[in-house]
Amino acid sequence: TALEPHGPGTRATTVLSPYLKFGCLSPRTFWVELHEAVKGHRGVLTKPPVSLTGQLLWREFYYTCAKAVGPAFGRMEGNAVCRQ
Repeated sequence: TALEPHGPGTRATTVLSPYLKFGCLSPRTFWVELHEAVKGHRGVLTKPPVSLTGQLLWREFYYTCAKAVGPAFGRMEGNAVCRQ
């Protein structure tokens, strides 16, 4: 199932999205701590964009684009970047 993709007690997501969104967890702090945790890992790691670091990078890229375009980011009309 979506809540237990790798067996009982596992999750498909980290459930950290609201903490990142509302500033309770800094993306930079999360990035640094994630890299510290991965350093000691001896097994096979997934690669971006599937990896957790890749997902964090994509999230930050999306928010940067949204900030640059402004309120019209999610619309076609009035969005200078969107080709119509």
